[in-house]
Amino acid sequence: LRRVGGACATRTYAADTRTLTIDFSPTNCLCPDRYYWRGKIMVHFTGTSPTRYSGAVVTLESYFVNDNQHMATRTFTDLSNGSYSVDVANGSVIFAKGGTHTWMVHCDYARTAGCGTPLALDDVSSVTGQSAGTNRKGVNYTAAITKPPIKRGDCYKYYVAGVVTLENSKGNILLINYDPSGFQACYNTASVTSNSWTK
Repeated sequence: LRRVGGACATRTYAADTRTLTIDFSPTNCLCPDRYYWRGKIMVHFTGTSPTRYSGAVVTLESYFVNDNQHMATRTFTDLSNGSYSVDVANGSVIFAKGGTHTWMVHCDYARTAGCGTPLALDDVSSVTGQSAGTNRKGVNYTAAITKPPIKRGDCYKYYVAGVVTLENSKGNILLINYDPSGFQACYNTASVTSNSWTK
């Protein structure tokens, strides 16, 4: 929490309601990421599983980043054996300079290795799902996982494989490939392909 929120964030937990509150105060505070945050993130734990992926509902209260208001309810559902799903039905960002971006998401995170051990280094998980939304210029888009992204415990910062296809209402298509080398190496590199060019 200190690494993300620095001295701006305070953490409280109400055991009677099983609710964790992260409070960035009602006024802008400069966090270590050099963004100004304010408002609250509240996590209500709903699941009974002892795993770290127990069910939870995450809501935001007067939550702003650089004066852009973020609103969403994220629902995490425990699917057992280290797997879980995430749903966002009402995500939005209201921009201080005008315009609103809205979206919805459903993703399933499947643990494919390492669930039976106490170590995180041998964990392997894959992701399936889709999202759709409208950006602040009124352009509709969809994002679909065409090849499940893979994340390993020994490379927890980066996806080492997977392909995501983004398409908007103007007919533009982007393919994001998290493993352009084909070796599932642990580095922060991906390729983006649109029509005839790849970067």
